[in-house]
This record gives sequence, structure tokens and C-alpha cells, in this order.
Amino acid sequence: MPDKRERLRALKEEIEREFPRVWFFEDHSGVVDGYWGTESVMFVGERPSLGGVVKGRRKAGAAANSDKMLKRFFARLKTYGFKHAHVTDVVKESMPVDAPLSGEQVDRNWPYFCKEMSIVEPVVIVALGGRVFHILRRRLERPDRLRLRKFCHYAYRWRPAAEREEIFNKEFEGLRMDLATRGLTLRSSPD
Repeated sequence: MPDKRERLRALKEEIEREFPRVWFFEDHSGVVDGYWGTESVMFVGERPSLGGVVKGRRKAGAAANSDKMLKRFFARLKTYGFKHAHVTDVVKESMPVDAPLSGEQVDRNWPYFCKEMSIVEPVVIVALGGRVFHILRRRLERPDRLRLRKFCHYAYRWRPAAEREEIFNKEFEGLRMDLATRGLTLRSSPD
């Protein structure tokens, strides 16, 4: 049987054939594995954002800001020992940031997300934001079997920076403690 990364690669190619504009959490400068992560923790966002769109093109400011937030999120993953965790979105299709996510899009992408889960075999799924948490809680067949946790989305910005960092730190530290009490160890240790 092929290893997890080979199976993830085949799934990625299948998704890319199905949808015209897709995006995956790729390895970011060797900091974290992103979509290629194979550990038992899976971080799940809602969908890839194109940022603001002007005549079909991404706004430079929105793209740059999004990239900064993503780099900070990846740095947190590494800092807290989740370098090899799997990072993905429920919906793979890239959309403008202000375009609402429809149930039809989730339905269209759900079989691919389920294939992805069957490859990674997560023990814990971390929903990045409330919308993702509600989607997963409603759609997962056995949410009690997989421990589903809700984190603030990494792009959360409605509080002062120090307060946001405190929230993120508490969430990651709580997840690490929960895994430790369940006897789960990760390949990478916290920095």
C-alpha cells in the first residue's frame, strides 16, 4: 500500500483535475508540512481565499496581509510542536474573500475532504473558526470518535494583538496538554 504522502499526492492531483482554482497549505519554507503533514492532528480551515478581487485579480495588499497571517500561523504550529500536522480546508476551491460559502460547495468538496481524512487518520481535528467547527460537527459521522476542537481562525484580527496572541497560545497549549494526557506524542517537539 502506498504511504500517506503518495496517497495525498494522488488525491491532490484528483482535486486539481476536478476544480479550476484550488489551493493547498503547502510546505512553507521548511517550517511546517502543511497539506503533506501526516501526523494524527489535522487543522482544518474553511476555504482558500483569493483575498479581495479586482477584475479577477487578487489585491496586492490583501494577498500580502494574508501571507503574513499564514506565516504567523505556521510559526505557531512549529513553536508548539505541530510541524508535521496535516493542514487543509474543507473546501479546496479558491474564492474571493467576500464570497459566501454555499452548502453546494461544501457538498461538492466533501467527498474529497473525507478521502483526505481517511488518508491522514486524525485522532484530533482542529476546526479553524466557528463556521468550520459547525460544518464538521454536523457532517462528521462520528464526531465523538474523533476529538473535534475549535480554535480561532489564524486570520482572526478583531482584538488587540497581545490579546489575540494570548488566545492562540492558550489554544495550542491546551491541545498539547490534551494530547499528552491521552498518551499521544508528536514527532516534532515544541521549540
